[in-house]
Parts: sequence; structure tokens; C-alpha cells
Amino acid sequence: RDIKIGVGEDLVPIAAWSRSMAQLHKGARPDLVKPTTDAIAAVGKLKSLPPAVEAAAAGYPNGQLGGALHDVARLIKANLGLRVATIDMGNYDMHQNLGGATGGWMFNQLTELSTALAAFAKELGNDFNRVILVTMSEFGRRVSQNGSGGVDHGHGNAVLVMGGGVNGGKVYGRWPGLAPSAQDN
Repeated sequence: RDIKIGVGEDLVPIAAWSRSMAQLHKGARPDLVKPTTDAIAAVGKLKSLPPAVEAAAAGYPNGQLGGALHDVARLIKANLGLRVATIDMGNYDMHQNLGGATGGWMFNQLTELSTALAAFAKELGNDFNRVILVTMSEFGRRVSQNGSGGVDHGHGNAVLVMGGGVNGGKVYGRWPGLAPSAQDN
């Protein structure tokens, strides 16, 4: 099958991209041409991937996170040389109506996250031993809820790590406690 690349519905066969890039870089120094030819060659390797099954059929939850992790798992299993992948999961800026331990906004987000991570590990099987997956936030939060039932920006943050070589089951870092004086900065 022919791989097509582009944005949205504007997909063009990779052979056309190769011809266009060769014409564009005609006479250019090799160090300027190499990144483009390497990128097109990498995309061309996607031909060897088996057709994707629906992410939901692989146990992933509905949503962008499940589909993205499923795509990354397929690349890892295909041994195409993937070294690093990043995936964003937004919608955590919960200044109000956070919810509780049995339902609500945060509960729904964490359920989607945990279900997607479990499906990723299951899909990879033994290949998961070659992976280190890190979840992190780009900003911290305060521990206590604000008056709107949410949490404001602060310094607290959790980083979760799973995969091969991870010595799990531990919490690392200094625990300051939950006294009011320890809940800020």
C-alpha cells in the first residue's frame, strides 16, 4: 500500500513528496538535504506496519490519548527505530468543579489515563520491557481545593514512571505532610 503524508484531507503519496523534495533540494549541500531524505525514508518504513486495528478493540478508551498510545505501540512493535515519542493529554486545568473520588472531572480524566496506560502495556506485552513511559504535568497544583471546588496552580506535582527497568512500587521525593503551612510553596 502507498503511504500518504500531509495534513487533514490534503494527503499526498510519499513518492510525490520524495520527487518534490529532491527537486527543491537540487544542488543543495548534503547536510541540508539529509534531514529531509531521512524523514521521508522513516515515513516510508511505515509501509511495513500491519494495518491498524481500532484502538478500542485493543482495549484503549475512546479519545485521542488511547489512539495515540495505540499508534506508538504499533511503531515500537514494528522495530522501526523509534527512540522517543511524546503525547499530550490536556484538560487538567481544573480550577473549579474538580469532582471527588467516585466521579467528576478528575475521576474521568484519571480513568481515561489509567485505562489507556494499561492497554498500552498489555498491547506491547514483552516489548514493554524495552519502554520507559513517563507521565508528567507542565505545571504543579496546590494540595487543597479552592472555593470553587477546584485546585489552583502551585508547586505540587506527581510524575509516574512505568516500563522496563523501573523499580516500581515506591514513592520518591520528600513528603512535607498536609499541615496548612506545607500546602503552599
